[in-house]
Amino acid sequence: MPTPEQDKFMAEVFGVDPTRYPPVASSGGAGGAGVADGPAPGGADALKLFQGLSAQWQQAEQHAHGEVQKLKAALDDLYSDDPAAEQMEKDFQVHLDAIFGKFDGELAKELQMAAVAKTGAELVTVKAEFRQQLLEMIAFLEHDSIALMDSNPLVKVDIASVCESTLKSMVAALA
Repeated sequence: MPTPEQDKFMAEVFGVDPTRYPPVASSGGAGGAGVADGPAPGGADALKLFQGLSAQWQQAEQHAHGEVQKLKAALDDLYSDDPAAEQMEKDFQVHLDAIFGKFDGELAKELQMAAVAKTGAELVTVKAEFRQQLLEMIAFLEHDSIALMDSNPLVKVDIASVCESTLKSMVAALA
C-alpha cells in the first residue's frame, strides 16, 4: 500500500493522483499460488532510489538552465545588432528543449515503471533499462553540440560537464 508521500510524489511528478483510482482486485488466485499482491520486494527502497535520482537530475538541470541563461545573455550582447539574432536565439532554445525534453521524458518513463513494478524481477529490469538509457544519454552528450557550450569563447559555463557527471553518478547508483 503506497504511503501518502508516495501518492503525493506520483501526483506532483506524473500528474497522476493514485487516490482518485479505485483499488485493483487481487490477482493472487486460489491457494496463494499466484503472484503475491503488494509492492515488489525492495519496492519502497527502489522507489526511494528513483526519487533520489529524479531529484539529482532536477538539480543538474536547474544548474544547466542557469548556465544557459548566462550564455544567452552573452549571445544577446554579442549579436544585439544582428537582424538574425532573434531567430538564432529561437533555434538555440529549440535545440536545448529537445535535449532536456528527451532526458526528462526518459527519466519520467523509467520512474513511472519503477513506481508500478510489482515484482523484484520487474524492478531489476527497470533498473537495467534505466541504466542503459543513462549510458545512451552520456554518449549523446559527448557527441552533441551541447558539449561545445562549455568551451564557448563568450562566457565560462559548466553545462555538459555537470550533466555528464550527474548522469554518471546516476549510473553508479543503479549498479
